[in-house]
Amino acid sequence: MLIPPLSIQTLVENAIRHGVLKKIDGGTILIKVVRFEEHSEVIVQDDGVGMDEEKINEVLSSKPEQSRGIGIVNTNTRLKQMFGTELKIYRVPGQGTTVTFNVPHKK
Repeated sequence: MLIPPLSIQTLVENAIRHGVLKKIDGGTILIKVVRFEEHSEVIVQDDGVGMDEEKINEVLSSKPEQSRGIGIVNTNTRLKQMFGTELKIYRVPGQGTTVTFNVPHKK
């Protein structure tokens, strides 16, 4: 399976910086890959403070040159270019954030 370079690292760094480090008692990050017939889903989940809806929309609609933090924006752009897919971000305020993306299997 071909995964864009630094995509998982970028998501983990973001989960650390903006999720678990903002909690007094820290937190946990889960990295998981689930294989399906046509694709695999990459999941990075934290139990940090959670992203707000405005930040999620900003990240997913920004262009790399518009954003101060470009890691997630660049990852999303690469996924669109390589696979025609993009990041999906789910959040529960105060309980964490889950970021997923799908990678099609080579035929």
